[in-house]
Amino acid sequence: KRMQFLRRQNLKKLKELDFLMDALMGLDTEKIAKQILTQLGDGKKINPDLLRQNYGNEEIWFDMDVEQQTSWSQLIELVELMDLEEGQLVSDLGSGLGRLGLLIGLLRPDIKFVGFELVDIRVRWANSAARSNGFRNVSFKTENLASASLNLPLADHFYLFNPTNPMTSESLAGALDELSQEQSFKVYIRGGFLSLNFRNHFRQLSQSVSGFYMYHSY
Repeated sequence: KRMQFLRRQNLKKLKELDFLMDALMGLDTEKIAKQILTQLGDGKKINPDLLRQNYGNEEIWFDMDVEQQTSWSQLIELVELMDLEEGQLVSDLGSGLGRLGLLIGLLRPDIKFVGFELVDIRVRWANSAARSNGFRNVSFKTENLASASLNLPLADHFYLFNPTNPMTSESLAGALDELSQEQSFKVYIRGGFLSLNFRNHFRQLSQSVSGFYMYHSY
């Protein structure tokens, strides 16, 4: 019923209604934030030692009051920018609560999606939302993008939002460059990506469009 409701609506009217979209998808951002605070601190604030113990020097993009995620309105614009074709694979590197994957599940059941996220609590919530909404084309995995054993899929489109610290950015850029030797693909980045290696192997296709920069492998 939730999906039928959304499909009947003009999505443009929902662009700024993040709370409504999260609730309809089955994401409780307040509860998720409390679970992360409990895992990494005393339930009220994050303990830096526990943060380093669990995630090293990686940035988990967490605010004490609300989960920091790309808004639904921005993701709707991103999906339009991607100009997806049937059967393609989209991969989100740092998928957060899974909003991009859930949006693709809603709008494009003909597209495959896999998201990688460092914080396991977010991954569990995202997978639960995908299952409860019947999005069989959408999945999320707990993954450290800095891991030497990182095995990225050969996707047609990759999305990153201010993804990683500088060292991890360089490592990730190398992994993307290796994949580009097998198949060309596009990369969409919101915010900065701190890697000279990336700029040497991917050409920018356009200036910022709604805050997104689009690149293509050489």
